[in-house]
Amino acid sequence: MGDKDLILPNLSISSPLTEEGLWTREWQQFLRNLQAYATGVRNLNLTAKTGAFTVDKFDEHVVCNTSGGAFTVTLLADPREGKTLTIVLETAGNNLTVDGNGNNINGDSTVTMSDAGDAMQLIFNGTQWNIK
Repeated sequence: MGDKDLILPNLSISSPLTEEGLWTREWQQFLRNLQAYATGVRNLNLTAKTGAFTVDKFDEHVVCNTSGGAFTVTLLADPREGKTLTIVLETAGNNLTVDGNGNNINGDSTVTMSDAGDAMQLIFNGTQWNIK
């Protein structure tokens, strides 16, 4: 087997390659999730942030620290229906603004979090983000 084969109990999966000969990010994430499920541990895909950023389609759980200053988390402009995202304000001191990037969040263009431990779970319903 090659050095890019994933071996699970009674299962071996060789990776498909892109035109450049590199794994695609989607395939890598699929293999990590498959391996995590096979071993009984779910991959949380956790992202920690201390400054402004835009969520990508791979982000699932975002933990933010605003002790160094307020910042904005910008959501995907074109999320797929059913996309979920959890945002947690781990350490406060300044506001965290969540911007819907053209899609409303419970009817508003932005939502502000200000207290340590604030959290929201978002799900995109096809037209807007809803806070669960």
